[in-house]
Amino acid sequence: MPKRYRIHTIPDNIMYSQKTVMECEEMISELLEQRLEQEQLDKLYERYVETYHSEMSLFYREIDRTPNSKRAAKHTNKAYWSEELTQLWRVYHEAEKLFVKTHKHDPRYRQIKFSFTHKRRSFDRTLRKIKRSYERKKVYDLERANTGNPKEFWRTIANLGPKKKSKIPWEVYCESGETSDDFDVVMNTWKESFEGLLKAPPPETEQQKEFLDQIRDQNQESVNSWSDDNVNKELNKEFSKSEVARIIDKAKKGKAPGIDGIVSDTLNNLT
Repeated sequence: MPKRYRIHTIPDNIMYSQKTVMECEEMISELLEQRLEQEQLDKLYERYVETYHSEMSLFYREIDRTPNSKRAAKHTNKAYWSEELTQLWRVYHEAEKLFVKTHKHDPRYRQIKFSFTHKRRSFDRTLRKIKRSYERKKVYDLERANTGNPKEFWRTIANLGPKKKSKIPWEVYCESGETSDDFDVVMNTWKESFEGLLKAPPPETEQQKEFLDQIRDQNQESVNSWSDDNVNKELNKEFSKSEVARIIDKAKKGKAPGIDGIVSDTLNNLT
C-alpha cells in the first residue's frame, strides 16, 4: 500500500537535503553513463521512490490507512478537533482494546469494563462540549458577517451544511461470488478489468480471420517500406531537461498522487 501524507503547503527546501541531492545525482549519472535494461530501470525507479518517501517523512506525517484508524479519522478532520480530544481519544482507544481482549470470566472484567465506559463517557462529553462551543462561535460569526460584511456572509452561508462526497466502495466480487476488500485483490481486479477493455475479442469466423490477416500484412508492408527519410527525427530526439521541467511546471497543483505516492507539487523544487 503506497504511503500518503498530510500535505498543506510545500516548503521551498523539500528535496534539497544533502542525502537526497546526492542520491538523485548518483541516479542521474547512472542513467547518463550507461544504457539500462528495463529491469535495471525499474530498480532505479524503486530506488528513487524510496529516496522520495524518505525525504517526505522529514516534513510530513504519514496518514495511517489501516482499518482501525478510520473510526478516529471520522472526527480528526473536523475543524473543532483539538489536542485535548486527541489525548482523550488515545486513552479511550487503549481502554477499548483492553476491554475487548478481556474474557467475561476474568476477575478483572467488571473493573476493566467500568474503566472503559468511564473513559468513553468522558471522551463523548468533551467532544459534545467542544463541538457545541464551535457551533456557537460559527453562529456568532455568521450574525456579525450579516450586519457588517455581506460578501463574507454569503461566503459563510456557502460553506455551511453537509458536503456531498462520492465514495466508491473499496471491494470487488471474486470469482466465487463473494466480495473482498483486500488491497491486493481489489487492485489486481481493477488492473485486469482495465487491461481487458483494450483487448479485442478473438475472431469467430473465417471471414474475420482473413480480414485480420490482411490488416497484419498491410501493416508489415508499411513497416518494411519505412526508411530514414520517413522517420520524424524531431520526435525521436532524447528528452531534454528543459522539456521535463516544462511538463512538471504545467502539472496541476494539489492533485492526488499516483500508485507510487509521489506528489507532483514536490517535483517543482527539482526543476
